[in-house]
Amino acid sequence: MPLCQLCDAIDIAAVLDSEMMNGRYRENYPKGHDLFVYGPVDVDYSPIAHHRSVEALTLSAKACALCGLVEDCFNMTLSNLRKAIAMGFSSYKLSGYQFWVSSMAQAEGLEVLGSHPDDPLEYLVLGGIRFCVDDESPLRLKGRKVSPWPNLTKIKAWIEQCREHQHAQYTRLPTRVLKIEFDKVVLQESVTVGDYITLSHCWGKEAFSCLNKDTAEHLALGVMTNTLPQSFQDAILLTSQLGFQFLWIDSLCITQDDVQDWKRESEQMAEVYQNSFLTISASRAASSLEGFLSKRLQPTYIALELRFGDLHHNIFAFTVPSRHAVETYRCADLSDEPLTKRGWALQERYLARRTLHFERFQTYFECDRGFFTEDGRVYRGRGYRLLGPYENQISLRHWHNIINQYSRRELTIEGDKLPALAGLAKRFASSTNRVNQYRAGLWLDDIIRDMCWYRNTPQRAGPEQPSESRIRPQNYIAPTWSWASIKGVIGFHELDQPLAMVEEVHVDLDTPGSPYGKVTGGWIHLRAVKLQPRSIDNQNNHSFLWFEEHGVNFYMYIEWDAEPCELPESAGAAGGDQTLFAVPLGWYSTVDMERDTIFGPFCLIVRRVEHNVATHAGVVGFERVGAGLAQWEKEHKVGLRRLIVEEWTDAKENMILV
Repeated sequence: MPLCQLCDAIDIAAVLDSEMMNGRYRENYPKGHDLFVYGPVDVDYSPIAHHRSVEALTLSAKACALCGLVEDCFNMTLSNLRKAIAMGFSSYKLSGYQFWVSSMAQAEGLEVLGSHPDDPLEYLVLGGIRFCVDDESPLRLKGRKVSPWPNLTKIKAWIEQCREHQHAQYTRLPTRVLKIEFDKVVLQESVTVGDYITLSHCWGKEAFSCLNKDTAEHLALGVMTNTLPQSFQDAILLTSQLGFQFLWIDSLCITQDDVQDWKRESEQMAEVYQNSFLTISASRAASSLEGFLSKRLQPTYIALELRFGDLHHNIFAFTVPSRHAVETYRCADLSDEPLTKRGWALQERYLARRTLHFERFQTYFECDRGFFTEDGRVYRGRGYRLLGPYENQISLRHWHNIINQYSRRELTIEGDKLPALAGLAKRFASSTNRVNQYRAGLWLDDIIRDMCWYRNTPQRAGPEQPSESRIRPQNYIAPTWSWASIKGVIGFHELDQPLAMVEEVHVDLDTPGSPYGKVTGGWIHLRAVKLQPRSIDNQNNHSFLWFEEHGVNFYMYIEWDAEPCELPESAGAAGGDQTLFAVPLGWYSTVDMERDTIFGPFCLIVRRVEHNVATHAGVVGFERVGAGLAQWEKEHKVGLRRLIVEEWTDAKENMILV
């Protein structure tokens, strides 16, 4: 298919040799919807003008293959814009765009951009067009076309490179492993050492064979491979082709109907994945019945002629989503794959020494040397790794990032909230010198900062979107001061200076001696200021608490942990029955220049409750129900400082937080 005049005029060779965008961008609300923007200060060079209207692009795409890819990018973003508008972000436009292209930062390709007459200095990132070549091509492009089938030759090459760079180290096998014997596997208990492979997978909702008291003898005698779920068959085949004899699969190596065995083995999860030679990640499979070695989806490749003087060579172009256009290494997040939504799988990825990821379009290899893609790209360094003790200063922020990732995932059983992270927490404790400091998802050495979490719901611009379900788990998971006590995405606020003191922390362990697993109770003895709200204002699913302290007025935007709370009618009256309070945990300051507003400190919103802590029977009890940032007009800046220095820093009272 010939190119239109505009596309034919693009000097692809020159574009590949330049960087017109400098890589600075911002992610627009709602976060996580692939809406990225370059502002006027973010553009070093002018992008190349493309079609001046949606109508012109649509017409040209019928005859021009490259315009067709530009249109595909626009349609992907158009879908995201519609979702944002449905959430109340009504300022987004669905038409009236002019189109531009620019070189893609950190990759061989084009960024597709759109500008609107209402904001001509801003470019909305619509997507990307990446270039690649055949393996036989003389061109020095890094990108390679990917076949519909996993490339076993490349997989073996990755494994061999790892063997060359790391000394052979045999480890003790897990309690049970599957031994591969031709067309069957045998479950064996082992005390020997050797290399083994682990499988990370989605179980799915369908019933399939598991290790239990009824099947243990049958599995020990050996089962035919072709009777197992397809993902298990694929893992067995790949393990054998890579030259390994032992495979560990959670559902077949942990007794599922033996509570004690399950607890014992789940606590060893860190060692199981950390000691395995390789983890096979069935990223693309939503169920163990689907498999991951079958024919894959392929990008829509179009052939383009690349001209270098008198030399003409073919390259191939295909589209990528906006997030991969602005940051090419985001492909390592595997955010669209079913396994990435599974809670247990996060620690499996962090703990594994090396991993093969089988996703819908290609295969990736991840190890300490970097992240390698089947289509030829290499990203040095490893994002999903645990920090060492020498990085202790930033390890807490790293833990907060782990919790944010984990909270975006799903668990079939609510009670697994802490156990599904136990292996990772145990490894984090040893690698950052925090042994014996873990308390229901928080760390004692900086627990005030760990308590500064909030329910990170999308900011909504209007009342159109109904309130997201905010219900605490039916069964007890963790104390209310722990992020594990609620459902939803968790974010953290950084603190410049704590304003509260923790005197004592206690948790009741479900299994004595297992601090990283389930808890059945817990409390914190806190010394802090308790602020009484004057009124509450509910607007469009948002809540604001209003305060007056020593002549200083301020308010807080509240993120409720679960169901919104109301003030008693008598709360504002002198001596009224007040049960809801704000507790400043720490000073966090930022300034909104447009609104001339100061934000901070970070506060817990607590509600009075009874407690049964016998050693502190005379101390009033509270439960956490939300969190918020105090917001001040600038004219109250002096009063704010006086409150913090003269009142909140010293005037503390005892409270028990359960």
